Amino acid sequence: MVKLTPKAIRINMGITQKEMAEKITALGVPMSERKLQEREQGNAKWTGTEIIALMTIAGIDDINVINID
Repeated sequence: MVKLTPKAIRINMGITQKEMAEKITALGVPMSERKLQEREQGNAKWTGTEIIALMTIAGIDDINVINID
């Protein structure tokens, strides 16, 4: 099983933190660039809604989320 962090997903998509934050916000989940940085660095935990938004943007439709912090 391949394990990817949210940061790795974003980098593999070739987008910046600002772009990802904007995409998440566009789905109705408020996300600033700073908030995304805190989550990627492990300084804050991801909410379920944020994880679902990230998965939607990345086109991931089948995933087992065990530990994302």
